[in-house]
Amino acid sequence: MANCCGGVLAAEVSKAGGLGLVGHANTLENLKIEVEKGRKHLGLKDDDPLPFGVGLVLWKLETPEVTQAEAGSLSSSFLSYVVSLSAHSVWLAFSPRLEEWVKRYRQTEAKEGKRKEAFVLVMTSRTEDTLAARDWEGVDAVVAQGTDAGGHGPGHKMGLPLADLLEKVLPRYPPTTRPFLLAAGGLSSSDSISNVLSKYPSVAGVVAGTAFTVADESLWARPQKELVVQTKSAEETDRGLEWDEIRNQLGWEKGIDGRAIRNKTRGREQSLYADGKLEKGLGPNLDEVGVWAGTGVGDVKSIKPAAEILRDLVSNL
Repeated sequence: MANCCGGVLAAEVSKAGGLGLVGHANTLENLKIEVEKGRKHLGLKDDDPLPFGVGLVLWKLETPEVTQAEAGSLSSSFLSYVVSLSAHSVWLAFSPRLEEWVKRYRQTEAKEGKRKEAFVLVMTSRTEDTLAARDWEGVDAVVAQGTDAGGHGPGHKMGLPLADLLEKVLPRYPPTTRPFLLAAGGLSSSDSISNVLSKYPSVAGVVAGTAFTVADESLWARPQKELVVQTKSAEETDRGLEWDEIRNQLGWEKGIDGRAIRNKTRGREQSLYADGKLEKGLGPNLDEVGVWAGTGVGDVKSIKPAAEILRDLVSNL
């Protein structure tokens, strides 16, 4: 949820009883700014542990996105900073070397002398990776992401819809031992969440993204949130790399793409915001920019505080 889930949103979700995460968007400086916003929002001191987590988009710290020399220095800087926060959790995603990243994070914790380790989550895109991650040392939870998910994740050639993915991996995940299995993809309502948890007892929890893009505390501009609310169903979304191409953000691992609401970049003949108001500084150009949304987008009905969204999502549990 980079560029959407900043410090205030992460703080509010965690304050309300969920696990909020600050998404790593572009630079370490940007990440520090958002973390400090969350810390200030909760009235924390500089050395207080963070009750929310930090998520890293790892390909941005690897070659060929950066040089070999830059990759070593940059990744060490990020890992050292995240460890220094004593954050509740760390989310690692989007790298073919996820297991190596987990080892590096745990080694950095040990080097820094942290007595309280973070809860480490890894998000996997392939069925085989989800199965393999069960045996990775240092992992507390594995997020099985289906192709239903909004934003970036496994394309149809790499991944499976969430239900199919869970059927394949659940036998490897006993419900009472770590790493726990979390489900992600298309879960934007209390019904969809309760259905997954009741049908698959080994699933320890769920990840909801699209539902929180429209939170008052989300970093998205108002027009982006309005577009999500006005989108009626999954049929108005699609997966592809076109939205990354117009931003020149093409460092994703082969097989990864993004699910967004169709627009002139992909499949929508007329934008809902073609009246020129966006050119007046009221938000991004929604004719082109990817407004990420999963298949549960039709369940997102209104813009409201994150705490209220969380209460609605868990109301059937």
